[in-house]
Amino acid sequence: MDSQDLLEHLAELAAQLGISIRRTDLGGSGGSLINLRGRQILFIDILADPQDQLERLIPDFARLPNLDQIYIIPELRQLLDEYK
Repeated sequence: MDSQDLLEHLAELAAQLGISIRRTDLGGSGGSLINLRGRQILFIDILADPQDQLERLIPDFARLPNLDQIYIIPELRQLLDEYK
């Protein structure tokens, strides 16, 4: 599975968790998962390539609680587990 597919699965996971998703120009930084006024928002940098986006976002997602209780495709689960 390529980086773009994994990124789409990560975005689906975010939606499943009730995280808002914003795709925007962040200058190539990759993106970030933030808390803003009690809401989680996933920013995906449209200028970064999918591999850079994943490298930036996976550690943020790995810290989320209760991921063990949700089905996540094996390839994405493996990436998340590497950062626990």
